[in-house]
Amino acid sequence: MRRLLLLLTFFLYGAISFAHADSHHEERHGPDDSYGVSVVFDANGKPVGPLVSYGRNDGVFLTVNGAIVFVPITLVNVNFNPSQSAQFQWLTVDPIGNCGGVPAITRDSGPRPSVATRTATEVTLSIAADTNSTPCPAPPGQTSSSMTFPVESTYALLAHYPEPLTLRIVDNGARHQAGDHDRPPMVYDAQGKPVGALRSYMGQNGVFLRIDGSPVFVQVGHKRVLATTYSASQFEWTGYVDVPYSSADCSAGVLVVDTGSPTPAIAVRDGVDVTLYIAGNAPSMEVTVDSFRLTDLAGATLCESLSVPSTGIWTPRRSYSLTQHYPEPLRVGY
Repeated sequence: MRRLLLLLTFFLYGAISFAHADSHHEERHGPDDSYGVSVVFDANGKPVGPLVSYGRNDGVFLTVNGAIVFVPITLVNVNFNPSQSAQFQWLTVDPIGNCGGVPAITRDSGPRPSVATRTATEVTLSIAADTNSTPCPAPPGQTSSSMTFPVESTYALLAHYPEPLTLRIVDNGARHQAGDHDRPPMVYDAQGKPVGALRSYMGQNGVFLRIDGSPVFVQVGHKRVLATTYSASQFEWTGYVDVPYSSADCSAGVLVVDTGSPTPAIAVRDGVDVTLYIAGNAPSMEVTVDSFRLTDLAGATLCESLSVPSTGIWTPRRSYSLTQHYPEPLRVGY
């Protein structure tokens, strides 16, 4: 089913559009309008929005009170078994949850974090306030390791888009049926310059850039404010947490590993600077890695010196300053 939805998503926006970026010029191409669009419709035949992927889920983007949220869908559940009727429903979590008796709103749930819960008569989407995440309530004397966001508003999904949901391929002559937004949200930098369309690739969220003619996927995520505290609306470039080096002290010689990009590349964060190291066209090879720079969940880094033969390694052909071309914080919008 996941593969089917991903294939449908490919037809959703047509050919993947890249942000063309190099040191001399930038050029952006919109989606190829020669393809149809896979659209989610509610039980009344009203369009909800184009089918998209965010992280490892498929669903739709909605704009609620000015906030862009992602709401996942799944096959209709009949007696706890997925039906084969090609009908869908809103994907929900246990309303009891794991955060002081309610479900946690996680930062990776959408551009504006949210969570959906189901009762006998309604599916309610709880939308995070435009603030920072906080720890879940914990019993006296204990500290919770789970984080959540305070709820700013709720949205009755069934009242607006009743189930069952269905999918249809809509041709471009009826593009208006795709809903309020028939294009994915865009990622913008701190100066308001568009970076590229928000995409999901290999289960991660980010943007495609074309650098020196090569397509590179760069991950973005909610901005870390302090340790494990994140912003609900601001984004940043996601640095790799286990960076290999050819030097023994992590001071030089960044090596490229497969981090999930058509052209292998690795993003390395050093304070407020994020640099992308891009592999050449040569095949990967086995090299000796002499150190790793490790980043923990709180953002702290340390260098671990060791000599390890490793396969699937590329040497970078060039570096590209992400924060110089597209300064943080990033934001997602239309």
